[in-house]
Amino acid sequence: MWRIGWVLCVFTTVAILVAGNELVDPKTFPDFKGPYLGQTPPKNIPELFAPDLFSGKSHNKHSSLSFSPDMSEIWFSVYAKGASPQKICFTKQVKGKWSVPQLAPFSGFFKDGGPLFSPNGEQLFFYSNRPHKPSEKEKEDYDIWFATRENDSWSEPMPVGSPVNSPDEDWLRSIGEDGSLYIERMNEDRQSSYYRFQPTDSGYSKGKLLYQHNLAESKLDPFSGGDWISFREVSVPIGGGWYNSYLYASFRNPNGSFSPLRPLGDMINTGEGRFPSFSPDGKYFFFVSYRTGNAEWYWVNRDALEYLKTNDLTLVEQLSQLVLSSGFEKVDATISNWKKFYKEYYRFNEEFLFEVSIKLLDASNAPHAIECMTRNISQYPDADLSAQKLVVAAYLGQKDLLADTMASAIQSSPEKTARTASWLARKLMTTDHPDRALKILQASAKLAPESTRVLMRLADALAETGSHKEAVKVFKRVLELQPQHTGATEKLDALSNISD
Repeated sequence: MWRIGWVLCVFTTVAILVAGNELVDPKTFPDFKGPYLGQTPPKNIPELFAPDLFSGKSHNKHSSLSFSPDMSEIWFSVYAKGASPQKICFTKQVKGKWSVPQLAPFSGFFKDGGPLFSPNGEQLFFYSNRPHKPSEKEKEDYDIWFATRENDSWSEPMPVGSPVNSPDEDWLRSIGEDGSLYIERMNEDRQSSYYRFQPTDSGYSKGKLLYQHNLAESKLDPFSGGDWISFREVSVPIGGGWYNSYLYASFRNPNGSFSPLRPLGDMINTGEGRFPSFSPDGKYFFFVSYRTGNAEWYWVNRDALEYLKTNDLTLVEQLSQLVLSSGFEKVDATISNWKKFYKEYYRFNEEFLFEVSIKLLDASNAPHAIECMTRNISQYPDADLSAQKLVVAAYLGQKDLLADTMASAIQSSPEKTARTASWLARKLMTTDHPDRALKILQASAKLAPESTRVLMRLADALAETGSHKEAVKVFKRVLELQPQHTGATEKLDALSNISD
């Protein structure tokens, strides 16, 4: 089973009024049927999950999706924008069709959130500020509660009790396969501690401390553990006391330890990423994103996270990997889909393809890198891409383009162009085309003949390719321009007794 829950709670205190228990108009509710509400399973690009299940315009989704073990029920928590406390809702399959989302029979009057099933599906756990006795007022902190399945309904919720609940804030983050409760406990100084409570014959064991931090200092929010991956949500200040949240993950190593945290990258964290969970079969990863302007559920194939074991899942690297594996055949369609998906949250411009070109050079694939730069030049004719034009022209031996680029760069930004082009050329030196890299460096040196940085790159390349006498000349030119240049002095001394 895969159950990873995650909730960070911010509530209002106004009571909620609901027309019956149905929170969505039955007349407009779609005819959902089959596993995952009949949605087409995603591949390695996240997709909206059943956007018509619950309107993100009227309610904020504020939890992961909790599937029952048999996949016949989905539970979650939401709160109406600007009004009510968070409440727990559910939908279930009835004669093959998914029901209109309803308010849980025990929720709606207090702040309830983060519902999670026990491994056997017979208990539903959640956190709440409800009083422990009817005569008491609602609590100022949160405790962990559970309800037990009774035929087709649920019992009155009961507090889990000590040692799980405490005088501090207690939030349920996940439930392990053995029934262990993973709890975040925050004290009045906003120091969070993360515990695992294992089930016993009489309740739960004393909590084992897993992790501790000061929220006010580190802004590193909730912990959630799984058997191969764990998540943390990092809150980044954006001013005015507000924060954006991003998901990080670490993976279990063969020795049982976990790898350093990795950001889940643009694919997950565009428009913020929150509330991670897995489907019970472990095939799909769910999370909440605000990339459309509203809090919506997204899902993606587990393989997208498996990739993170050895890679950072950024769009630049994804496209680089696509080019390396299958050339440019799918590039245009992929970028087109990404533009629709990421919308205003990601800038697809000349800088994007340039970064892809650099990744391809780092992978020692010069032909693909040159092709990527060529595409960039063609797609963005009004952008200042003189350095890439110089590299492409010199690499391909296009004399007319090289002459035009040199003439244009001299009139605008010769040193900037030469520095960028020479830097790219040095990357080309690691491929199988050092001779073409030298042509680019020589053109760069002509463009900026007094740039010691460009000249040093040319001299280094000449020395590495065995053109020692030419390298000596260039090093001497560097010292004429900058007599105290330590690097040039040391390298000139090393080459002074070497001849071609």
